[in-house]
Amino acid sequence: MPYRQLHQLSPFVRRCGEGRLPPGYSRPPAFILDHELIHVLSGRASYRVGKRIVPLSKGELLFIPPGILTQSWNRSTTTLSYQFIHFDF
Repeated sequence: MPYRQLHQLSPFVRRCGEGRLPPGYSRPPAFILDHELIHVLSGRASYRVGKRIVPLSKGELLFIPPGILTQSWNRSTTTLSYQFIHFDF
């Protein structure tokens, strides 16, 4: 992506909302085609972003760039609640 000034950015929001990953949940690997931000409201779970495993808990923010293989699962005893936004430029 070419260098841009902050005032030149105009992201297009594809979707946003809230989600939950209940205990025992597992999502198979998938590619995310746009940028994604995940903000954890409560609970714990894990995300695989490329080759990296990222444990998530309350208050954390995860940025996933486009075209990266992702996977998520919840092996804890509590539901992970989160907000998300998918966007591109």
